[in-house]
Amino acid sequence: MNTFVRPNQQEYPQIPFPDGWTPPAPRLPRVSPYSLKSLKLTSYDDEGAEKGMTATGFLAELNQSGDLVLVTNYHVVTWRALDGSYVENFENRIPATLRIEFPNELEEAAEGGAHWEIPLHQETVDGRKRAWFQDGSWWMEGDGQEALTDVAIFPIPRERKDDLLTYAYRWTQDQFGSLSITDDLFVVGYPKSVGKFVSSTPIWTRGSVASEPQVAPADRFFIDSRTRGGQSGSPVIAYQATAVSAAVPDDDTAGVAVLHGVYSGRTDKDSDIGSVWSMEVVERIAFQIPLQMYTAGTSPFGKTTSHL
Repeated sequence: MNTFVRPNQQEYPQIPFPDGWTPPAPRLPRVSPYSLKSLKLTSYDDEGAEKGMTATGFLAELNQSGDLVLVTNYHVVTWRALDGSYVENFENRIPATLRIEFPNELEEAAEGGAHWEIPLHQETVDGRKRAWFQDGSWWMEGDGQEALTDVAIFPIPRERKDDLLTYAYRWTQDQFGSLSITDDLFVVGYPKSVGKFVSSTPIWTRGSVASEPQVAPADRFFIDSRTRGGQSGSPVIAYQATAVSAAVPDDDTAGVAVLHGVYSGRTDKDSDIGSVWSMEVVERIAFQIPLQMYTAGTSPFGKTTSHL
């Protein structure tokens, strides 16, 4: 049997690179800017994030007001369905903290990237206040009004807006009403089942419009899409890719995306029909928010544990 011996390093001298030459920087992966707009969320209580709820959220700049808000589902921040029942596996528990992770296409993504942690409730002299706003209800705990839609939004301080626009969708009223039955859409979020394989950028799940968007029930429509747990709160977008030129590989490949709503999960565990709440719901809730909540001193994002 032949024995293979590694040659002495001295037999293979270093290549004499020219003075001042440095190796080229490694090529960064090509990442869609829309992959950077879906934020991984974890809501948890004193049992810790490991036993919390994995979900998705996104930032949206609303055209009429110019305000920036974080959007997710009501059940993500309460662990309750709209009928008041607990979400499965979260019975008799109340989430206290929301962790918001920002995706990053650079090397530090493997280390978790940047994130915020915010309290979901604030104790004040007037009582306990929610850090989020919901449809059909003021922000005080125990106000006797239940949420009307499975949408929750958080105001982002205006002082932080410019730094966060990279991660934000811009939504305008003229985008409403542009959907038709069978149109292709994407749910861009973080299914828990694949988190250990792809953790720093979201999964794009294709679906199609399964109900007439302009017909009741009001404020939402349904899509046929094989989503899974963790994609609640995802942005639902129409997307048209841009052709990539082989001659110019670094050409803009952003494509064009139109934001249509926030994904709320499947109608039941045996179904592939999912619910989408329209962006008009988000804007309606945003107009309930007092202007002072968009200042760092009042907003929960002015009191975050921030690693951004």
